[in-house]
Amino acid sequence: MHSERIKMKQPKSKLLKNSTKILSDNIFVIFFLTFFFINLFFTLIFITKTRGEAFSNLFFLPTISVKDHFMDFFNSIRDAGGKDVYDKRIIYPPLANMIFYFFARFFPEDLVAVDFDNRLLIRDNQTGLMLYLIISLICILILFITLRKYLDSSAYKKSGTILAAVLSMAYPVIYCFERGNILILSVLGTAVFVLFYNSENKILREISFISLAIAAGIKLYPAIFGILLLREKKFKEAARLILYGIIFAFLPFFFYDGFESIKTLISNLSLFGDKKASFIIGSVSIENFMRHYDIGTDTSRTVVFVIFEIIAIVASFVLKKKWQRALALTCAMLNIHSASTFYAVSFLIIPFIMFLVEERENRKDILNWLYLFVFSIMFSYFPSFFILSSEDKQFAFLMKTGLSFRYACQLQLFSSMILFLILFFLLFLELIFTVYSLMSNKLKK
Repeated sequence: MHSERIKMKQPKSKLLKNSTKILSDNIFVIFFLTFFFINLFFTLIFITKTRGEAFSNLFFLPTISVKDHFMDFFNSIRDAGGKDVYDKRIIYPPLANMIFYFFARFFPEDLVAVDFDNRLLIRDNQTGLMLYLIISLICILILFITLRKYLDSSAYKKSGTILAAVLSMAYPVIYCFERGNILILSVLGTAVFVLFYNSENKILREISFISLAIAAGIKLYPAIFGILLLREKKFKEAARLILYGIIFAFLPFFFYDGFESIKTLISNLSLFGDKKASFIIGSVSIENFMRHYDIGTDTSRTVVFVIFEIIAIVASFVLKKKWQRALALTCAMLNIHSASTFYAVSFLIIPFIMFLVEERENRKDILNWLYLFVFSIMFSYFPSFFILSSEDKQFAFLMKTGLSFRYACQLQLFSSMILFLILFFLLFLELIFTVYSLMSNKLKK
């Protein structure tokens, strides 16, 4: 009888042991998903309490009267609807303008030619809104499929669906769709390249090269990820990538006026560069941080920017883990002031998902938990608020009534540059540790 009891207890003990192991192995993903959904839950509560006002405040300060949702897309339809796009001092690469030129064919000519003051009329067009909705859904689906496929080959195969779905709807991604910015296509192309350029599947590997070329053809900045091939001494692949880059970055100029368009774009870029940079809410660049706190002069800010870029590029060559190298290049790109908008933080999804896969067994590393916490805040709909009038008595009204308050997630946009600097600092620490380890090993030999 006693032996039968022991036999009955063994399966339960084994089940408990397996459950504990599953929980331990997936602790990073469990933490991230729990953090994300808790914050999403409270955000939804605030949205219902404010009758939708809090949802608008996720993207705009309540003091802004004209809320131009999706207008990066519709403004570009207006700007690139004709072949005189560069005469309008537009600075988008030709591939991006060609895409908008094609989409402009879905709109009446008089609507595409509307003046700036009446630009919102383009957004009010039913066909235009449906077009943008379909494009957005396709982009989210492609991002989900890309992330899901990457997770299929990892230990997160079972939880991959929900993780990929959550990251496809992360706050910076949805912010990008709210803006209507074509940057989402660059995020997709870059994700395909970084996650699959080492794939054993030759076709998928070649698709990844083409994807990065398209991403760079749309926004230029993702070209920096080509360094990954140089770092691994894949010079033949790098040569093919450059060839694809020429095809997608330069050939589209001949859709317009060829070399003349190149000259005009360079002129437009120089005019854009002459404009004094200003503080941007949500920008994560070191320059934006220094401007916000009035640190240094334009010259000193440039020097700090260059130092940060050098550190990031060196880190992409020196660091051993793939996710760290991807993070270093993402930080180098986001540190460029004109590429540092909050919706561009969507690029951080790439190193984050690599981090979850590669660091699955390193659960006791304190730095990993710091990385996880920073990533979790940046991707979640983080509940935060500020007071708009003296009638709101600090935060006490939240505890007492929970009513008649104005809620906004704008604090997340302000804190994003602090979080980005923390990521950069952690990356710098990793670089110091790695260099120290390499030097120690050489001295021992």
